[in-house]
Amino acid sequence: MEQMAIAQTVVRLGECMEKGGYAKSRILQFNSTTNQLLRYMDSNGIDDFDTGVGISFLESRYGFKRDSLPSQVNRARLVDLCRLSEFQLHRTYMLKRRNRKYDIPENFRVAADVFLAYRRFEGIIERNMSTISLYLERFFHYLTAQSVTRLPQVETRHIHGYLRYIMGFTAQSRDHMMRTVRQFLGFCYKNDYLPEDLSPFVPFVHYEKRARIQIKFRVSARERELIEQKMTLIGTRNMAAYLRKMAMDGKIIRLEVSELKEIVRLLRYSSNNLNQLTKQAHETGAVYGVDVAELRDRFDSLWEMMNQILIGLAKL
Repeated sequence: MEQMAIAQTVVRLGECMEKGGYAKSRILQFNSTTNQLLRYMDSNGIDDFDTGVGISFLESRYGFKRDSLPSQVNRARLVDLCRLSEFQLHRTYMLKRRNRKYDIPENFRVAADVFLAYRRFEGIIERNMSTISLYLERFFHYLTAQSVTRLPQVETRHIHGYLRYIMGFTAQSRDHMMRTVRQFLGFCYKNDYLPEDLSPFVPFVHYEKRARIQIKFRVSARERELIEQKMTLIGTRNMAAYLRKMAMDGKIIRLEVSELKEIVRLLRYSSNNLNQLTKQAHETGAVYGVDVAELRDRFDSLWEMMNQILIGLAKL
């Protein structure tokens, strides 16, 4: 696909962002970043833009580092440049996250409505139907940008191009989107909306599926409260993820300190000696210095052993 001139691309993408309902502050940030980008490319004699040029620009102008976590502002600039590259390549862009509704072009509407009705008839719940509608509308949004106005014009290259278009999503999301496209194209062929069955040409996106085994256990109200307090401390609200992480990666320390047994023995022995000294003091009114010194030595030994144990625990 022939690339649009970078300056023209910037202008058209800015107009699309305004029509797409982006906040004024977000558009101002985009304009500021792209204006500096155009100056950087002009001063360095660069005619064609790609993500490599964008990264070099961020490094030169804003101190961006590839091997470290970017600041929030640089992260926003990076998103702007990725959006610019996406628009230059596909002549369309993924609408903002809050805008979950795409208009289905009239030429695709009949087939889409029949397919959605068929899926409802199969028993798909309405929440999942909304997701399927979103995936279809996203696919049609891409096709329209590729000058595809009728279903018979869809080709394999459009399917593969759409997969590249959604590469910013997780593998699981890409798999769900492409599965919807596969089902839709197969349905269209069976119902004479397409002259050729394109569903076998829709790639599968492989990813490690989430475990389906469910583990249940009970806790008291106090235990649940403690769990939620610890979740708050680390800033998460997903209890399942927190418990799974702690069960797999949390540390359980089992103390097997032989010195503890000796401490317990000395405590019992010293306690017996102290009782005897107390009894002797009550009966005779006197305590021998030798007995007191021996008891003090035993307590010194206890403190020394406790100190060694605490030093060892501090290293864990």
